[in-house]
Amino acid sequence: MNNLPQTVGGRAQSDSYASHDPAAILEAVHLRKMFPLRSLNILGEKPVVHAVEDTSLALYPGR
Repeated sequence: MNNLPQTVGGRAQSDSYASHDPAAILEAVHLRKMFPLRSLNILGEKPVVHAVEDTSLALYPGR
């Protein structure tokens, strides 16, 4: 049978992980990534593509 933890909302849910919740080894909060577009307009704001806006993630050991 499959012993991998099932994920719900990005968090692993299984009996082996339920007993302890280790601290995240990497966490990013309110990520934002925009890609500038080429424009011939030298005045005003430069157009951008919003790839990610206000996104957070965390990486836990063993996952």
